[in-house]
Amino acid sequence: MTTKRTAAIGPLARCGYNMTDAGFTSMPLDGPLIQWGRTVHIGYLTGEPGRLDVELGTGKPVLVPVSQCLNQVYGSVVGRGATLLARSHTAAMVACVGGAVVGLVDDPGPQP
Repeated sequence: MTTKRTAAIGPLARCGYNMTDAGFTSMPLDGPLIQWGRTVHIGYLTGEPGRLDVELGTGKPVLVPVSQCLNQVYGSVVGRGATLLARSHTAAMVACVGGAVVGLVDDPGPQP
């Protein structure tokens, strides 16, 4: 994956960004992105399996499945802006997100 923008580690000690089903949490990116489809890489910790809603700026939320424990997940988003938004889509599930990377999947094409 080619990195285009990152969301730094969140402000909460030992958690980063706290995701609940109460509403979207904003993760500022290190710069704006134009309208386009991209891949998001998120590192997280949760006590139960469920799903996260992830949205890039002006885009529509996409559901990303998460597993219990410390893990990472990739999701495809379309949108523009300088903010990545996420929330728990699973009632009562809390997830700690350490940060995120937004980029483009590399073309594996023929290798020399």
